[in-house]
Amino acid sequence: LIGSQEQAQLRTALGTRDVIATAKGILMHRHRRTDAQASTMLPTAGN
Repeated sequence: LIGSQEQAQLRTALGTRDVIATAKGILMHRHRRTDAQASTMLPTAGN
C-alpha cells in the first residue's frame, strides 16, 4: 500500500513539473524572459 501511494505521488509530481515547465516556456517565448524571470512571473501569470 505504501509503495502504491509513493508511486501515485511521484506521478502527480512529474505531471505538475511538466505543466510548470510548459507554462514557463510560454512565458519565456511570449515575454522574451529568461528561465529565472519566467519562474518569478508564474505566481501572477494567471491573474
